[in-house]
Parts: sequence; structure tokens; C-alpha cells
Amino acid sequence: MKDHLRTRIYMAVLSAFFLSGCYREAKVPIPAIYYETNAMKDNCMLFVYLPGNGDSPDAFEKNGLFKSVQEQGITADMVGVDAHMGYYLNNSIVGRLKEDVIGPAGARGARNIWLVGNSLGGLGSLMYIRKHPDEIAGVVLLGPFVGDKEIIEEIKRSGGLKNWEPGIFSETDWQRQLWAWLKEYVNAGHYTPPVYLGYGKGDRFAYGQELLAQNLPQERVIAIEGGHDWQTWSALWKLFLGRINFDKCY
Repeated sequence: MKDHLRTRIYMAVLSAFFLSGCYREAKVPIPAIYYETNAMKDNCMLFVYLPGNGDSPDAFEKNGLFKSVQEQGITADMVGVDAHMGYYLNNSIVGRLKEDVIGPAGARGARNIWLVGNSLGGLGSLMYIRKHPDEIAGVVLLGPFVGDKEIIEEIKRSGGLKNWEPGIFSETDWQRQLWAWLKEYVNAGHYTPPVYLGYGKGDRFAYGQELLAQNLPQERVIAIEGGHDWQTWSALWKLFLGRINFDKCY
């Protein structure tokens, strides 16, 4: 009964922050759009883009993020995943990404796989590396949603993430689950796989992004003027492309 209640709360919290009408059915396998680089056969590098709520899997291409990769001279295959809210509400997002996208990519020879997520997709990226850190070379978060104000304020009142104690929580309590893992990630000190965070100072979810920023190496954080929108995320992505050494395989 308690787990059922927690599941309802889990769904209600996500729905409250990402209201967009009815949610689509989570299909198996998860749909995706693949963009292969003709310049290199069996490319070892792959960007996996996880969209925000309401965004289509081609949103990254439409908003210039793919073009920015090409302009930077980075040789990488890219895939836009239709990771919509339905996969989060039925708690299948990590499993579907592993089985339908990440696993097959590794089998094809991709050894340098990066997750790039905006808003809800940023949350999905963190959920994935919590479960499968060794499969991902790094993560770039663009204006991610990382929890509601209640848990962020709770962590702040405790004196910060290192002092915060999450208590006992179930597998469906995704907020405590996420921040408990982030605490372990930070306390470990090696910050691997690397998490890069970019956000607009006027983002409506900046309260959580700022807390996350305080707990990451500052060279991996970029905050600019802007909001929770593609103009801001596109600008941040260009900045990260010039800062991160993506072009290598492990």
C-alpha cells in the first residue's frame, strides 16, 4: 500500500512540473532518430540526446545543436531519442535507453557515448548514469529539472548536500533516490563519469540547478543570462563544445 502511494506521489510530482495534457504511450522499443557521420565508418563516438517534456526527438537538430557539433569539427554520430514523459511515469526510461539505444550502440562499436539532456532529459541522463555509470563517457545537462522546491530547501536547511541525510526511501521516491546518489557522487570526489551543467540564471528550475552547481567542479558549470528555453540551451551547448574534449574513445 505504501509503495502504491509513493508511486502516485511520484507521478503527481512529475506531472505538476511538466503539465502538457495527456501523455503518450511508452512504446517498446523506444523510438529514436539516428544521424550517422559519413566521414567515419564504425564511428566510436555517439551523442545521445534526451529531450525535455513536449519536445520531439528531432528538437536538437531543429534548434541547431547538431549543426554546432559539425561546425566545431567533432566527428560523432548522433541520436535523438523520443524519451517522453510516458517513460518516466512508468519508470522504464533507464531500461529502455539501455536495451534499445545504449546497449546496441556499444555492440556496434561506440565506446565514447555522451548523454545530452535538456530539462526532463537532464533528469533522465542523471537517472541513467546512476544505474550504469561505466557505460557513459560523460553527461551534459542543459537546464535540467532535478527536483521540486521542497526537497531542495530541505537539503539547504541541513547545511548542504554533504550534511543532508535522505533517510529511508523507496525505489519510486525518485527525488530522494536522485539526491542520495548525487551525495555519493560528490563525496567520492572523482566525479566520474563527468557531469557538465549549464543553465540560464532566469530558468524557472534554477533553484535546483544552483544547488547542483554548488556541488560540481566549477570548471564543469556554465551559467548565463537566459531562461528555460532553446535559445539559452543552444548557446550553452556551443560553449560546452568549445570547453570539453569530446574527441576521443575509451
